[in-house]
Amino acid sequence: MKHKMSAVAVIISLLTLVLVFTACGGGGNVASEGTIKPRTITIYSITGDSTTQEAIKAVEDSLNDITESLYKTHVVLKLYKESEYEDVLKEVIAANERGDVGVDLDDSDDVEVTEYNEYGRPLTVYPQAVKNQFDIFLIPEGYESFDYYTQEYFNFTDTDGTLVEMGGVALDISSELSSSSNGFLLNQYIPSKVLDFCRENPVDSSSALYGIPSNRYYGDAEYMLINKELFAEYNYDPSTITDMFSVHDFLEDLAADCGSGKRENTVPLYNVPSMNLVSLTGKKSVVAQAVSPDSLVSSGMYTPMNIFAIPSVQQTMRFVSDINVAGGIMPIVTDKVDFDTEFGAAFVYGNASTLEQYADDYYVLLNTPSLVENEDIYKGIYAISNYASEYADRCMQILTCLNTNAEFRNIFGYGVENMNYMIDEETGYVVKTNDTYEMDLEATGNMFLLMQNSEMSEEELILSAESWAVAKATNNDAVVSPYNKFTLSTEYVASDYSNLLLYQPTAVVIPELEMLYDEIWVWIAEFPTYSSPTTGEKLNTFSEYLIVLQEELNKNLSVQSASSQVYTTSLRMQYTTWYNLMYGGAPS
Repeated sequence: MKHKMSAVAVIISLLTLVLVFTACGGGGNVASEGTIKPRTITIYSITGDSTTQEAIKAVEDSLNDITESLYKTHVVLKLYKESEYEDVLKEVIAANERGDVGVDLDDSDDVEVTEYNEYGRPLTVYPQAVKNQFDIFLIPEGYESFDYYTQEYFNFTDTDGTLVEMGGVALDISSELSSSSNGFLLNQYIPSKVLDFCRENPVDSSSALYGIPSNRYYGDAEYMLINKELFAEYNYDPSTITDMFSVHDFLEDLAADCGSGKRENTVPLYNVPSMNLVSLTGKKSVVAQAVSPDSLVSSGMYTPMNIFAIPSVQQTMRFVSDINVAGGIMPIVTDKVDFDTEFGAAFVYGNASTLEQYADDYYVLLNTPSLVENEDIYKGIYAISNYASEYADRCMQILTCLNTNAEFRNIFGYGVENMNYMIDEETGYVVKTNDTYEMDLEATGNMFLLMQNSEMSEEELILSAESWAVAKATNNDAVVSPYNKFTLSTEYVASDYSNLLLYQPTAVVIPELEMLYDEIWVWIAEFPTYSSPTTGEKLNTFSEYLIVLQEELNKNLSVQSASSQVYTTSLRMQYTTWYNLMYGGAPS
């Protein structure tokens, strides 16, 4: 039964109800001209086993202080243990498919007011979430789960025991990131090259977008430090520094002096440079492919190959060899550069703060960007269900809030201050006081908005202390692996080979390829003393030596097995088959 308002209350109501947001288009938002309708939205996610319902309710209330004020939207948290979560999703999806849902009271054009404040003004009343309401949900970790809930066929057993197959349950939210929509701000937070891997087709930036990944740090990049004082002493112009190869001559000159004893305490080069390689095995491998900032799947296939045949790898090896030949000193490889020792250049890992950290004494170059892999993308993706399509714009407001509003993000991740955690007065860190509210911080929104906590690593503390600004800058240079979504099978198919000596099981091949990779720089160091086994003569050029190494590597049975274009379970053929199925044989 609807409660009637007095004439005075009606007038007051009309005068006080105003349009809160201008970017609230779409269905289910507006009750009448200039009035945003109250709405209730559910958020399904995973919580820790120790989380209590009382803690969830307290967090829910705190989040609603934000969302009701900003968006006139009430959120209901549906948090479940990881062991239960997928079963819950399947049950609620099945219920929606059967039509076993409550009546959405938000669809009424009349905003029913049942309460008033002390001044006679109407209070906003939010309807309860209806039975099996399914709006925003966390997609379980991993790209297989992402595809299962978004693109591939989702199946469940109906109440009568029949198997029901259906398409993905995530809504295409591409339009919600357009310039006139609620999620437009997210384009400034999440790199488009990462968002593309949340699309129906990663090579097509106009294809359906199914979810918003948590913005996180993708890992350290490799930087080159060049000694300013020595660079000037050897009469080199800093304006000529463009990449590591541009300081080749300087390092050769310096190495010659170090080798002759003029600079006994100077190290020409610390650490060998990265060769920008990415492997199907996820580890170091001599059968791999080179990547660069332009290495996107839309660029074509990245067929794994003998790395000695890759021009950029050859150039990097030649760079290190020339410095070694000049002074007879290979780079010192260490986890930590000794800055008390004079050196010409060094390769170090770090983030964008490295540029400023060493700027006084060194020219600093970004040599190898960080690499974005599956685990960086497919953890913490939130999607909007197809069943919420009529009010997707309101759901998108909440997803945007999760990724742009620090207060919302930290409450969702940590809980309520003084109930679930406290702030240490000396350090300013978040300190958990109990385990009644436990969430995976990497799956609860934008990591760059996260408050520092006492369990963070030293690197995370440094990054978060600067509001993650350096992490964001490092991320902007990151390369997305073209092998994302690829799964390597180590299955041994006995009927698939004819030569037992040649075609080895992938599980045997992988560690051998990694072991060979660890020998690369040992081989490079041997060039000055290498003689042809047939003639006994030394090679004239390093290019000749690279050909020898390439040929020797090709003779290795594991390299042959991995590179085979006949053996269908080889690394090369697994990737080629997958790529053609995944991307329809896009041009290589």
